Amino acid sequence: MASRMGGPLKQSITAVALTACALFAAACGRSAPAGGAIEVSRVLGEPGSSPGQLAYARAIAADLDPSGSGRLVVIDKSARIQILDAETGDLIDGWRTPARELGKPVGITIGPHPTKPAERALWVGDTHYHRVLVYEFREPPSDRFEFEPREPILSFGEFGRDPGQFIYVTDVAVLPSGDPASPVARVYVGEYGDNDRVTVFEPTGDPKRPFEPAFEFGSFGSEPGTPGRRDGIGFIRPQAVELDLARRELLISDAVNHRLGRFTLDGELIAWIDGTAGFLDAGATPPALRYPYGMTVLEDGEILLAEFGGGRIRHLDLDSGETLGIYGEPGRGDGQLASPWGVEAIGREAFALDSASGRVLVFESPGRALRARAGSDVVSR
Repeated sequence: MASRMGGPLKQSITAVALTACALFAAACGRSAPAGGAIEVSRVLGEPGSSPGQLAYARAIAADLDPSGSGRLVVIDKSARIQILDAETGDLIDGWRTPARELGKPVGITIGPHPTKPAERALWVGDTHYHRVLVYEFREPPSDRFEFEPREPILSFGEFGRDPGQFIYVTDVAVLPSGDPASPVARVYVGEYGDNDRVTVFEPTGDPKRPFEPAFEFGSFGSEPGTPGRRDGIGFIRPQAVELDLARRELLISDAVNHRLGRFTLDGELIAWIDGTAGFLDAGATPPALRYPYGMTVLEDGEILLAEFGGGRIRHLDLDSGETLGIYGEPGRGDGQLASPWGVEAIGREAFALDSASGRVLVFESPGRALRARAGSDVVSR
């Protein structure tokens, strides 16, 4: 794809190049799949409750361990948090959230540790307990995993509609500060169930109450809002909240409104994407988004987006809103997806959460994953 260039003439050149790539994918060196079964390199997991098995997983995150090996973190409907080897699917560590009778988490992210600048932490949206849980990565205590409840190092939030309270947390995104004394600059928390908003928390320096709400935006509804403002924006289940740190943007999948929002880090609307822009091949208009749930950011201003209702993974260009490719089709057969809740990437591999089939499908990613280390610049792996 042509590089991003400023100025009207350069923008026109970029648009022409994007269209040419879609029409003549082979000549541009980019494949542009238009749906159908995914060409899978391997399958991780299977339905079940044993280590490495998945009981309808609804959240996935990916990272590299200190040795450079890939690892996936998956949460399923039994409230199990499993850290899996991204190559083999073998269990590295596993536990349950402290409570699960009311429901299970649906959101997870790997971000900076709240107090240790050299370490990473796991931030969990504990949906039905209306709070955010924070866990450390650590060496497992043994090679046996009973999936016992594990207490987090930090928890904040409670039921309610006031600032700092939640109704059904969907996802968490964490903005690194680059300051060793306070590694987290902001925490973005999405929720649904009448609140349908994103609350932005900032650190207080008080260990008893480490984060306080700074502002919030969004309310229940379908209003598009106005670019450059954060008022008047409607959400119906803002399911995924993701940071594009390279471009300093916040991405939100507005699931029931079937759209993806681009926002500034201060919550000001940049643009909505509905998936219908661009061409998959000559003369073919892409289908609209259908219940977009999870996403992962790639290099060059692109993302992979999991469509829960579409049974597919979509490759999107954020600047143009164009669909660059579609992977998968609804079903439970080889290369098919049943209610995919999320997608992740490590290097040139993509990991699609095939939730209803109890597995993860691994395939070649159309772009390299974008990764950020706590307290450091954005880096790619």
